[in-house]
Amino acid sequence: MNLFIVDMSSQKIIAAGVLPICPKTGRVCLNLRGEDQPQPLQWSCWGGKFEEDKDQTPKDCAKREFYEETRCVSPYTISKNEFYFHDTNHVQFWTYLGIFENEFRPDIITEGEAADWGWFKLSALPEPLLQGFEEMLGDKMDDLIKIIEKLR
Repeated sequence: MNLFIVDMSSQKIIAAGVLPICPKTGRVCLNLRGEDQPQPLQWSCWGGKFEEDKDQTPKDCAKREFYEETRCVSPYTISKNEFYFHDTNHVQFWTYLGIFENEFRPDIITEGEAADWGWFKLSALPEPLLQGFEEMLGDKMDDLIKIIEKLR
């Protein structure tokens, strides 16, 4: 049973995304938002807006947006629940962890929303980070490190 209900009449942007992690390397895959995107040229996880006609839950949105932006066909496990929920006056964003056995190479040309991408150690993340993503890392960095270590 789907208990998630989106109030599309709300002024908030409803969105979700995937933060890919590779426990084998201890790195996360981020994208640099394109120049024509909101908050351009900032690093963040992969994600985008909820689409009523395509998504039933934030997780559906996260998986769809992740595929659209990366064209990744590598197998991965997505976290059962969101890793982080960011809620402001303007946006609600659900972040899920995507756990990959090996690092993959995103196809950012097809979708064209990202200007660049990379796999990064948590101790050497690029700048500038998207504000909400940076806030998530500030709140959840210890949890993320523990998860990666546990999966090694």
